[in-house]
Amino acid sequence: MSRTARKTWSNKNEDAANAYINSGRQLLRQQRTDEAIASFRQALPLAPRNARLHADLGLLLAKQKKTAEALTLLDRALELDPDQVQVLVKLAEIHNQQDDSTRADALVQRALQLAPRSTSAHLVLGVVRHHQVRLPEALACYRQALTLRLEKPISVTPRAPRDDFNKPQVEQLLWDTLAALCQAGVHAFAAYGTLLGLTREGGLLPFDKDIDFGLPHCEMERATHCLIRRGWVEPTGAHRLTNPKAFYHPAHKISLDLSGFVVDREGNTCTGFWIKDGLHEWHRQTRYPTLHLIKGHTPDNRPIWQLEQADTWLTAVYGDWRTPDAFFDTVIAAKNLQGFSLLTECYAVSRIYSHIESGHLHKARALADHALAHRPEDELLLAARAALGTVLAP
Repeated sequence: MSRTARKTWSNKNEDAANAYINSGRQLLRQQRTDEAIASFRQALPLAPRNARLHADLGLLLAKQKKTAEALTLLDRALELDPDQVQVLVKLAEIHNQQDDSTRADALVQRALQLAPRSTSAHLVLGVVRHHQVRLPEALACYRQALTLRLEKPISVTPRAPRDDFNKPQVEQLLWDTLAALCQAGVHAFAAYGTLLGLTREGGLLPFDKDIDFGLPHCEMERATHCLIRRGWVEPTGAHRLTNPKAFYHPAHKISLDLSGFVVDREGNTCTGFWIKDGLHEWHRQTRYPTLHLIKGHTPDNRPIWQLEQADTWLTAVYGDWRTPDAFFDTVIAAKNLQGFSLLTECYAVSRIYSHIESGHLHKARALADHALAHRPEDELLLAARAALGTVLAP
């Protein structure tokens, strides 16, 4: 092929690649993500050295949890252009999720060298420090991320709430799992949002995001073996908390949290978020009325365990549980929270940031209010509430 012919062929490829890329970006603006991904895939062999194309496609696939392919594309994007802050931050996030905190640390530190005021880089560095059980540093990073975010415009992003968690197959999975645990000799019972939905609505809450069970902590190992036999898996990184334990069912794409309960030396029934290798005072702790379990039945009459007085238990957590509150965050706002530990504060600040970033401002303001109940003079929380109040004012 002559030099002229090669140049013509190259120009045609470039024109075709740009057409696919422009089409993909237009589809993204229309929120047609799958079609946009397909268009970017068409462009990829035509523009193998386009760093932004690799980055855009990799970031989209990462959002869809297609992690292996996303990693390949994002690594290639970084080879083509090593100064892409968004790519560095996303790669740090993924490597941290895969328990490679050393690699994650290096990536996010590089991002902060390039963009010292990047809110997402400060947030992800906080997540890395959190997973390294360096909670004081994690909180400092989360606070810096929120401080910088409050300097930018804040706006509500209209988004329809999830309304399909109560579909029949999820409820069937709930009953099947409870029945299997009962048969295995585990005293597991519906808890938190799962119990709230079953008691108040007669079924799962449509906007919920996972199934919640409680059980005696001494039965956690037996429960884990039972769940794994039933197709549940423990996600990578789930070991960072010794309680609760997280599980995921790949076939149903449903998450499950198992909260283990203990009785302390004073006879109080307690559970919480307990960090592996963390200081005791860092844990998030909650206290409950004495648990009394009775035998119940699934809708198809299989034996399960359930709380004898669900209303008492729900009141301990939610207060007025009969009145729906779409902005209640159990981790931060639980009525039976014992103090406001370092771990709880980390969750509060990082979630306020995340809700602001995603445009869920009512949730962010509710969280700020709950956190201020424990930290009434915190200047950052006060500033967040003021900024949110200005935007949400009628």
